[in-house]
Amino acid sequence: MEERFKGDGVVRFLELAAHRMIELVTIVDAIMDFFKQAGISLLGGWIIGIAVAAMKLPAPVPPLMGLIGAAGVLLGGYCYELIIRLLFRSSS
Repeated sequence: MEERFKGDGVVRFLELAAHRMIELVTIVDAIMDFFKQAGISLLGGWIIGIAVAAMKLPAPVPPLMGLIGAAGVLLGGYCYELIIRLLFRSSS
């Protein structure tokens, strides 16, 4: 009968901890990518807003509730992609 090494539990714990850390880094990378894209979009909108105001034109955006609804649709799409990525990623 093979004697079990006492450090096996520690090794398994460290393997699981490393796997969870990789998952966390992947999620943080996705969140940072989202915020980078959102920041670039906000900056672009700000520049266009200044140009439109300088030309004394009305703002080319829908009412506030329309913007909130559109934001909800985008957020739902991002959440769906994140959930699918988490559920169906290939095990390495």
